[in-house]
Amino acid sequence: YMASRPSAPADTPEKPPAAAQDLQKMVGQPAPEFNIPAALWTVQSSNRNAVTVASLNGHVTIVEFWRATCPHCKDAAPFMEGLYKKYQKQGLQVVGIQSPSDNPDPHFAENDWGQVRATANQWGITYPIGFDAHATLFTPQYHGTLYPTVLVLDKNGVVQYAETGYDDTKAKKLDQVAQQMLKTGTPEPPAAPAGHSKDDGH
Repeated sequence: YMASRPSAPADTPEKPPAAAQDLQKMVGQPAPEFNIPAALWTVQSSNRNAVTVASLNGHVTIVEFWRATCPHCKDAAPFMEGLYKKYQKQGLQVVGIQSPSDNPDPHFAENDWGQVRATANQWGITYPIGFDAHATLFTPQYHGTLYPTVLVLDKNGVVQYAETGYDDTKAKKLDQVAQQMLKTGTPEPPAAPAGHSKDDGH
């Protein structure tokens, strides 16, 4: 049995899928502007304009791309809302962007803005949700293929963290990244001070 199995290429475990590689190329780059009209946001910016990357400058921001019929996105919704409530007073912003799949039916839940708004309300989401009507933002601009996709932007609108999917491990990591970004502006905790060893003080 073992002999009949084809051997895996040597680089398979270390090499993520091409889509994941493309997403990781976003890290360290300015986030592409949303370019979603004001009418396609559940909550508009403070001056009733569209929410934009530029309008979020000065805040650490989590951007989540999701679909209304995606079960993992639905599972993630209470956590994302909880994260928003937990860190909102510390300056965290959360922005959801619903980007439909390739189902062409205009009455499909992901393609109808009214149904998208109803879904966001049903899921208890209070942070702004934008409607990327034809996934023209998610797919070509953000290299997105999997849902949900989450990015964390620093106060200058630069992507500092990117991840796809949702589970408990990824949720804990996102919470840690949000905490660290709010404290220091970087997703990584500071390195331990150099020069300390077990026999310090002897």
